[in-house]
Amino acid sequence: MLKEGGKALNTFLESLRSQPLVLALVVMNFALLAYLFWSGREALVERNKYVVETQQILASCIHADKLEAFIKAIRGGG
Repeated sequence: MLKEGGKALNTFLESLRSQPLVLALVVMNFALLAYLFWSGREALVERNKYVVETQQILASCIHADKLEAFIKAIRGGG
């Protein structure tokens, strides 16, 4: 089984050597995948920073105790 895998890999590498355009396309596909992974990760990190900053700004607008008192007053509980 290991010999068959090695033979298949050798055949694949030989076909890549005989057709450099195919090798270039394979390399470009891996580069594109790496870029998309990096780009998505950076976007997620920036979004998380934005969410944290927004939560901090909103949390500083009104104190939680005042908010609870306001909700109770609106509902007629206090």
